[in-house]
Amino acid sequence: ILTTGLVQSDPHTGNLLKVKRPSTTNGKKKNKPELGYLDFGLVNTVSPRFQDGIVCATCQLVFARNIEAVADLCVDLGLLPEDKLKDADERKRFKEALEKAIDDVLIWPKDKKGRSTAIPKIRFENALPAFSNLIANFEFTVPPYFLNNARAIATLEGIALKLDPNFNIVRVIYPHSINHLMKNPSISSKSEETFLDICRNPKTRLFDHGQFMKLLNDWSLLTGYRKRKIYWDLITSIGTRRVMSRIFKESLMKRVRFVEELCHKHILIHWERGWALA
Repeated sequence: ILTTGLVQSDPHTGNLLKVKRPSTTNGKKKNKPELGYLDFGLVNTVSPRFQDGIVCATCQLVFARNIEAVADLCVDLGLLPEDKLKDADERKRFKEALEKAIDDVLIWPKDKKGRSTAIPKIRFENALPAFSNLIANFEFTVPPYFLNNARAIATLEGIALKLDPNFNIVRVIYPHSINHLMKNPSISSKSEETFLDICRNPKTRLFDHGQFMKLLNDWSLLTGYRKRKIYWDLITSIGTRRVMSRIFKESLMKRVRFVEELCHKHILIHWERGWALA
């Protein structure tokens, strides 16, 4: 869905094969196991706009827990008309309904101190009732490919859980979403704004290096990639270079404003002293 935009929407066990593809890692040749698909009678294509919407919604939800941003992204996913959220009361009502639907669908595990951990699990059995409620109460449009893709993901997760009871599909989607968001291969303005938004300090709205490093740590820990590889991937990505240019400009403007405020303060101090002496 997020890589090629081409989805085999009927992935039952009779349509899946374990295949081995030759690959080279650290100079060593080995056969890498991959999933092979059969029977392309039911195939969906996913638009780049939908891909970017899924990526942004995943990062806003898992990393930032920003329900309001996810509500806005429903427009980009083609689920709501563009003018639906312009009315303040309707926006508030939709946000509350969406938050309830998300709480019904996602399980946020608790640690011993009662704080939610980073990666939730999906309760697919609650997904249909939750989204049916949204469809009934709002002008919610569900494209045909959306339902087919959801069914395909649920089927694949069921197969994966039989092989590994601890499998968590969000744990797979989330780091891939970070990768897609930060590299921004489609040079999407929505992905660029989402990346900057989740890396900004909530109070100052300026770029927060700590938030950025936390995002990189999530990417590294959940994929097993070394940070050196991640840095190289980012440096060689056009989308990342565009974002970094904006971050540099923001940081420069922050310093300029700081110097201006400092100069203004000193001018006022000397002005007041001059008047006092006079």
